[in-house]
Amino acid sequence: MSQQELMLPFRALLVLFVLAAPAAIAQSGKTSHQPRYRFQAGLQVEVGVKSGKANQTPDYMYKPVMVQVEFQKPISSSRNSTWYLDYFIQPQFNSVRYQEGLFTNAHPATVSSWETGVNAGLIFYKSFYTTAYAEKAVVYFLASSGPHYVSSVPSRQSKGFIFSDNWRFGVRIPVHRGVSLDLRGGRRHISNANLNPPNGGINNKIAGVGIRYTFY
Repeated sequence: MSQQELMLPFRALLVLFVLAAPAAIAQSGKTSHQPRYRFQAGLQVEVGVKSGKANQTPDYMYKPVMVQVEFQKPISSSRNSTWYLDYFIQPQFNSVRYQEGLFTNAHPATVSSWETGVNAGLIFYKSFYTTAYAEKAVVYFLASSGPHYVSSVPSRQSKGFIFSDNWRFGVRIPVHRGVSLDLRGGRRHISNANLNPPNGGINNKIAGVGIRYTFY
């Protein structure tokens, strides 16, 4: 099974989770537990630190710089647990530089491009302290997907409408009451589900840093 075929079940499952999240949030509000917080908002900047392989045809380098605004809301509302599940939405605008023939040409041309879109997904994270205010460091895993537009891409992938699929591991470190530093890394895959050929897909390893504020 190809990577493009593997992406379809992931996207379908994530869409179902995202659609079900508002109902889960509403249901959680009916319990006797108080929520850990009302919502979080943050600014996240991520960079593609590695892309492309010599055995991919044509070989390429694709380096996005992604500026993202994140809005996060609890699904699980208990104050007495150290395991949490949150829903988030993430609009973004990304600047890109890419090259083709990176491994075969001495001086490949650099092309500038841009992306814009929105991701939605789930954050599953673990606190090492039971706390009502998320004021302790937490580690987390997130998965997200969403529609994007890309203005120009390497020839292995068609430009225009595309999906962005993301996996991240991260840590959040409190720096002041309500304010935390967010460090994360992971992978991103963009392709268009074979809606318009070519659809070779573009993959990146991602590293990012952000700051967020918690509204109680």
